[in-house]
Amino acid sequence: MQTFTDKLGIKTYDEEHENIKNLDGYSDTIKAIQRCFQIHRRREKPDDIAEHDAFHLLLIKTLRENETSTSFGPNTWFLTLDLTLPCVDRFIGRKFAFSDPASPCMIGYLWDELISPFLVGIVEEKELVDVFRHFIISDFTPISEDINTEVLLKLKIDWTEYDWLEFEEIQSLLQQEFVLDYVKQLEELTHAENYDAIEKLETEFNIALNSFIGRISSRKIDNIKQQLDEKEKETQTLTKKVEGLEKSREKLRGSLTSEETLAIRMRYGAGIAGFILLAVGILEIIRGWIETATWHLAASYVACLVIGALLLLMSIRPQQVSGTLGFGKKG
Repeated sequence: MQTFTDKLGIKTYDEEHENIKNLDGYSDTIKAIQRCFQIHRRREKPDDIAEHDAFHLLLIKTLRENETSTSFGPNTWFLTLDLTLPCVDRFIGRKFAFSDPASPCMIGYLWDELISPFLVGIVEEKELVDVFRHFIISDFTPISEDINTEVLLKLKIDWTEYDWLEFEEIQSLLQQEFVLDYVKQLEELTHAENYDAIEKLETEFNIALNSFIGRISSRKIDNIKQQLDEKEKETQTLTKKVEGLEKSREKLRGSLTSEETLAIRMRYGAGIAGFILLAVGILEIIRGWIETATWHLAASYVACLVIGALLLLMSIRPQQVSGTLGFGKKG
């Protein structure tokens, strides 16, 4: 299966540096790179790309341990256009004990500005684009064979504005007829030093470029809207389920409330009845003893006292009384 790095023509030179992968914190560096990319770009960086970046960042820091820096700084750099990688510097500084505090990253366009003054002698004989093309292909990093580097380097496009473009979309752009015509006419007009025509050509090219990229962005927006619509439907379905559960919970709560209300009323009634029987029993015993009550009357008075006491206790502590009588569990 072709990985994302294979599609972009990115290679990891690890034959002589396998020890980098054994560093304590190598996998954590990969996660830190993905986390920074997610925060700044709002999308995920593929695992193989993140591992490629982590390997080379740590390789640069390791190589610097065995080299002497010049007055211009370290001799070894990781050249990149990914502006999210410098935010991993703090993590690397905390996790590893590298002596060099400088970032392992060098942003591509800053590197171009840095080395341009040293290419003056070469540019006198060759076009600057050809110089950079040779430098990039032979001395810097491999570029996918599917990408026409001559066309790519002659286009005055700030690719950082279109970091959302996929590899296949960039490849398709470089194969468009208006792009190839622009490059051909640009070479002819540059050779003829017709700068007015070049300015007009660039204006027309920018219009065509914006139209092409606009169609891509519209298609992406439509796809995103479709995904959002699907998510909204799922959300609505879940909302209906939640509403149904809420209704069921309210019904259960209402039935529990009714049962509790009934139990309170029964306890209240039992308490009143118990109090009345208890009072009647006490009064009748007092009056009966005075009038010298018979055995049968005394037993009825005692029964009133017992039943009244039980009812009164059940209204006050129903669980304990039920447990004692064997009707339930003691609370």
